[in-house]
This record gives sequence, structure tokens and C-alpha cells, in this order.
Amino acid sequence: LDREVALRVSQALVASGAALTAFTVVATQGLVRRAGMVIAALVAAICWGMNAEVGLSGFVDLTWPPVLVSAAVLLLCGRDDRRTMWRAAVLVAAAALMKSEAQPAVLLLLVLAGIRARGGWRRLLPVAGAAFAAIATWTVVTVVTNAPTEERGDWSRVVDLARPGTEPHERLVEVLSSIVDQAGWLVLAGVVGVLACIIVGRLARLPVDQPGAISMLLLAAGYAAFLAVSLAVSEEDLEGYFVTGTYRYVIVVRLLVMVDLVIVWLAALRALGVVAPNPTEGSPRSRDTAIAPAVPPTP
Repeated sequence: LDREVALRVSQALVASGAALTAFTVVATQGLVRRAGMVIAALVAAICWGMNAEVGLSGFVDLTWPPVLVSAAVLLLCGRDDRRTMWRAAVLVAAAALMKSEAQPAVLLLLVLAGIRARGGWRRLLPVAGAAFAAIATWTVVTVVTNAPTEERGDWSRVVDLARPGTEPHERLVEVLSSIVDQAGWLVLAGVVGVLACIIVGRLARLPVDQPGAISMLLLAAGYAAFLAVSLAVSEEDLEGYFVTGTYRYVIVVRLLVMVDLVIVWLAALRALGVVAPNPTEGSPRSRDTAIAPAVPPTP
């Protein structure tokens, strides 16, 4: 009975995460009516499409990624007002408390958000405080309850990653090969789609402007790199621990890329006049990745 209840709770969290991501994207982009319904349905379908079986089976690998992605959309693609920061604070704390693998992604997100904020970094204090409080709580609980923790490995062996023939180098090659195989054409197509929009926007001088377009890709790439390096220097049996479960570890990478693709193409459709301008825009923002400058007025 307890397992059944836990499974149903986990499934409800996965469904809530998919709905949350859909709502966050729609709200951040200021979509209403039919456009909002279409994009919400598309984003929710993307969330479930990352591997619905994982979420419905009780694994948390499809529980924390939608929460983290929602926080990333707010911090990297949305406004930088106080309300947005507090919402993001709740989300990063929730993601960090769901699984230890989410904590490096949360810290990387904070770094990217800080770069975007530049002089306005103080606005991120609630988010940073919530993230560090969640990580500290996780650590304290594991110590107090004497819960088993994962082997973090010997990080002094990082220097061996670039030396062919060493164990860390061989493990790194194996992990990267598995990540590329599982991320597959979907991530490649998503990255190409985002970059194509950026390049075409610049060449055509379209007034496309979407903050966070590159930062979302950097977050995905950074997390994949951390995952590969941390496993390369660890002593875990890759065959039993990682290689057979890579499809679960890359869910957050795939979700970040695909949601980024949706947001960037929305910006392109706005530039073409297909979608109405974002009514939520208007407050000063740090534009870390303007896809293309607006066409200057004709003298």
C-alpha cells in the first residue's frame, strides 16, 4: 500500500511538472487564447515525450527536470522583477530537494542567471539563498539519517582525463559515447534549430530578440559535461550504474534544448508578424543573447 501511494504521488508530481513547464513558457512569452493553448499543449507533450515511462514508473528523473527547466525559463528568458525571482527561488529549491543530480544543474543555472543580471545581481539573492538552503538541507538530512550517499569519486584525477590510456580518460570516452547515443538526433536537431534561427535572424536583419536563447543551450551542455566528468573520475561500475541508465540522465538535457527551441521559434514568428508581440515585455532587462538587433529606423 505504501509503495502504491508513493507511486501515485510521484506520478502526480510528474504531471504537475509538465503542466508547470507549459504554464511557465506561456506566461513568460505573454501568450493568450489560441496561441497560448497551442504552445501549452506542445510544451506539455514535449515534457511527457522525454520518457513518460520513466515518470510513470516512480523514477524521479522526469520529476525534477521540468521544475528546473521552468526555473531556467524564468531566470534566463523572462523578466527580472521581484515576483519572477521569488517564483524562481521556489522552483530551484524544489528541484534541488528532489534529487542530488539536480544540484549541480541548479548551481550552473545560478551562474548563468548572474551573468545575465550583470549589475542587477542583487535581485538573484532570493534565488541563491533558496538554492543553497535546499542543498544544505539535503546534506544535513543525509548526515542525520545516515542515509547512503553516492560515490563522488576522486576529483584529483581530473588531470588524467586528457591523457589517453588512463582509466579516467577511458571512462570519459565511454560516458560521452553513451550520452551522445542517448541524446541522439533530437538534441542535435534542437540545437541546429536554435542556431539556425539565430543565424538567419542576423543575416535577414529580422527584429528577433529572445534573451536566454544561448544560455539555455549552455545550461544543457554544462550539465552534460559535469555528468560526464563526475562519472569519469568516480569508481562506480559504469556498466551497471550509468550506461544502462543513460536514457534517464539525459532527460533534462533534451528537455532544456527542446523548450529552448520552442521559445526561440516563437520569437522568430513574432519577428515575422505571425504571433503578436509579447505584452509582458517592457521592464528593463539584461539581454544576454539578443538573436539579432532590431532593424534600425530608416533616416
